[in-house]
This record gives sequence, C-alpha cells and structure tokens, in this order.
Amino acid sequence: DFSGANVAWAVLENVDGADFTGADVRKAMLTFTATTPIVAGANLAGASLRPAVLAFDQGPWEISLSGTRLQDATIAGGSTGERSLIVTSLRDAELDGASFRNVDLSRADITGTDLSKARFDAASICPDGTPAVDLACA
Repeated sequence: DFSGANVAWAVLENVDGADFTGADVRKAMLTFTATTPIVAGANLAGASLRPAVLAFDQGPWEISLSGTRLQDATIAGGSTGERSLIVTSLRDAELDGASFRNVDLSRADITGTDLSKARFDAASICPDGTPAVDLACA
C-alpha cells in the first residue's frame, strides 16, 4: 500500500494491485505486470506509468486516472501493437505535457480535462473512438 506515500524518483517494479491513491510519484518508474493498479488522486507528475504485460492474453488492462496530475508523465500500453491499456477515466486530470502511447481512451470520461495539453501517438485511440492524428485527439 503506497497510498499517501512519497515515492518520488523511485523505481518500483511488479507493484501489481498496489494502491497509489494520493501518492507522490513524480519522476518515478512504475511497472505493473498482472492486475489493475489503483492510482486515483495520485500525483504522477513526470512519472512513467507503463503496464509491462508479459503474457498478452492477460490483458486488456483497465485503469482510472481520474483526478491525477499527469504533467510530463508517460502513460503507455504494451509494446506489441495491441492496445493493452484502456483508460476508463481522465475526469479532472491535469495533462500538461502528458504523453499517451498505445492507449485506448474510447471509454474514458474526460469531463473537466483539456486533451489539447497532451500528446497521443498514432497507436492510441481517442475518446471519440478515432485514432490520434498529428499527436492529438480532437
């Protein structure tokens, strides 16, 4: 349980099922391999949140990033071309400089979130169900 903890600059591997609610994980590298992490309200500024799915039949992952601060963070799905990470909520998230790679946002609640402040690779699906174009979601 990392809720409320300061794990800034830490490298944390295999933190499956860990609760990062209200945690400060600036500049941290978090690796998940099996179950859905709990990150609601966490400070993910400058963090790299990357599910490292080793057996791709384990996915897809679903994660809520509601209320998180994602300045300069990288949110990435698996690297096999399959979108293994589904973001269900970005409600009231701060996305200044955030980068989304191989992520499906088609089911995401984006209420109170300015998507224009983030970058999306061509493998990502935008909230309207279309692929990202020119690093942006419309």
